[in-house]
Amino acid sequence: MFFTDERKIFMNKKLRVAGFGLLLGASAFGLSGCTSPFGQTVAQPEKPQTAIVDYEIIVNQHPKVAEAKAKMEKEYEAIQGSMTPEELGKLSPEDRQKRITETQKMISDKEVEFFKPIEQNVNDSLDAVMQEKGIKILFDKRAVIRGGEDVTKDVLIKEGVSSSDAERIVAGIPKPEAPQPVESVDAVAGVVPAGTPVVPQ
Repeated sequence: MFFTDERKIFMNKKLRVAGFGLLLGASAFGLSGCTSPFGQTVAQPEKPQTAIVDYEIIVNQHPKVAEAKAKMEKEYEAIQGSMTPEELGKLSPEDRQKRITETQKMISDKEVEFFKPIEQNVNDSLDAVMQEKGIKILFDKRAVIRGGEDVTKDVLIKEGVSSSDAERIVAGIPKPEAPQPVESVDAVAGVVPAGTPVVPQ
C-alpha cells in the first residue's frame, strides 16, 4: 500500500510521538541507560535513601566506653561496703529504705554522667554519616533481614576509631593481644649474666 507524501509525514509524526511517549514511560518506571531519539539521556534513578547500622557495635565499640565502664566499676566498689547485709541490718527499716533509694539515685546519676556524652557522640556520628551519604532513614542491622548499605564502619570512624580497627570490628575479628615480654634464658635459669657486679652479702 502506498501513501501520499502528506500521509507519510503524518505517519512519521505519529511514530515519533509514540516513541517519545514510550520513552517517558520507561523513565517513570526507573529504567536507566536509555537515550531518547533526540539524543537526550534519561535521568538515572536516585540512590536508595535508606541504610543499616549495627547499633550494638557502634555503642559497645566506642573509644570511650571502656573508660566509662571502669569509672562505674569504681563507683560500685565505693558503695559496696555500705550496702552489705550487715550494714543494712544495723539500720531501721525507714533508714534502710532511704539508703537504698539514695544509692540507686547516685548510681543513676553517675551512669548519666559517664555515658551520656558517649550517647551524644554516637548520635552526632550517625547524623554526620547520614548527611554525607544522603540517608533519610537508618535501620538497626539486627532488625533487617537482608539488603541495605551497611554504614557501621563509617560511623565507627566518625567516633574516632581508626579505619583498620573499624574494618576489624565490622568483620568480627578479635583485637590482637599485646605481645608479652620474653625473659632471657639466663633470667629464667637464674644465671647472673657475665659482667654483672656481685654485691657481697
